[in-house]
Amino acid sequence: MGYLKTSLLRIPLGYLARRGVYGLFVRILNTVIAEHPDNSKTSASDQMTILALSPEGFRGDLEALAKSGKCRVLVMSSSWQYRILYFFCQQGLRPRGYLNPEPGSAEMNGKMALQAFYRAVLPSVFQHHGIDCVISYHIRVPADVDWGIAAKDLGTPYVVLYREGLMASSVALHSTMATLFSRFGFWGSHLVVHNESCRDLCIDKGLVEADAVSALGCIRMDDFINKAAVAKSIKPARKKVILFPLGLKEGGSFDLNLLPFFNGVHVTLAKLARKYPDIDFVFKPKPKVYPSWRKLVDAAFAEAGIDVRQLPNLVMDANLDAQKLIVESSVVCGINSTTILEAALAGKPVIVPYFKQLRQDPYVDHIKFVEAFEYLDVAEGTESFSDLIEQKLVNPEISQADMAGRRTIFKKYVSDPNGGALDLYIELLQEHVDRARSGRAQKTAMRPDGRVVGQPVGVENE
Repeated sequence: MGYLKTSLLRIPLGYLARRGVYGLFVRILNTVIAEHPDNSKTSASDQMTILALSPEGFRGDLEALAKSGKCRVLVMSSSWQYRILYFFCQQGLRPRGYLNPEPGSAEMNGKMALQAFYRAVLPSVFQHHGIDCVISYHIRVPADVDWGIAAKDLGTPYVVLYREGLMASSVALHSTMATLFSRFGFWGSHLVVHNESCRDLCIDKGLVEADAVSALGCIRMDDFINKAAVAKSIKPARKKVILFPLGLKEGGSFDLNLLPFFNGVHVTLAKLARKYPDIDFVFKPKPKVYPSWRKLVDAAFAEAGIDVRQLPNLVMDANLDAQKLIVESSVVCGINSTTILEAALAGKPVIVPYFKQLRQDPYVDHIKFVEAFEYLDVAEGTESFSDLIEQKLVNPEISQADMAGRRTIFKKYVSDPNGGALDLYIELLQEHVDRARSGRAQKTAMRPDGRVVGQPVGVENE
């Protein structure tokens, strides 16, 4: 199919798509839809088959579903999805232009033509691959939505596994969701979110009715929850203090007004690394922010007269596994990240650098999980930050009352601390698939010509 990807053929392919030459695109889609490499080879023949749109956007969910042996996972590269989208809609629109355009607009006309194209093509594609359900990782993926709407119109469930779990974690974020929800809308058969705070927000802000959204946990947390249960029994050869750095932004860039806070956190830890050469201090930023973050850190160290080359126990690496670091840690430091809640669940001392500057406007409403701070250790400045780290390195015990509170907060903002999310996802998907299969069987029984329900005349089964 490589020759079809050249820009030279985009114009004629777009012309053919708009002219209704459906058979060509049935063959193309049948070719580019592929088996997930982790699908079990011993699964039952009647298991449900799930098509994942834009599979690169999922975070471990597809691998877990495929390895479960309870479903067959297919993947559809988003590159072809976007090519088809741009046959009908212009490139460069804002998300609302693709997802929820104004009635009667050119964007809406293109959207309706795109859905008609999919309704004509997908029945043969779904029959060829035995597809029972379509899933997406977000409500706002332009290349997924019209595919999903057409699938739903044809009787195939379109379920969105909303990968973001922090919608209600701060005052500012909570207050913006009503506007975003109205811009994006929700067009699926069912919405799955990670936790009850997200579910409540989706209902309260009018994104979806209560019976169309479920809080089933976070699949990628299942494995970590098992590890967290035994984390306290792991005794690394060397103690480790882990920092998951904060990055508050202003207009898309780091807010330079926060440099005193930023420098204070990093320089304090570097000084402790110099004081305790037998303890490892690990900074783990996100890979996408590492270059800009590292420049700021190097500048802070230079201003403080710290030469990191003389600190072999100070590690700065964006590619380390965050959950592995948590399990191996002695103390975890961070703010505005679910890693502090994950570390809290694992029974680790968690120190939040909630300095006085962050408790004032314009930052206070942007701080996440503030209600969790009751069960963690909170530093008001660099001096208390340093003191708390030293104290917790000596006495890391967490009270039963604090552990109970930590579990409650984890469930509210992340996932059920008992795990089991994968089984719940499979159960819900199977319910939708069974209901759709039953509906199709009833309709097929009523058709005397034997044609697949929804299959347009002139599109042969491939």
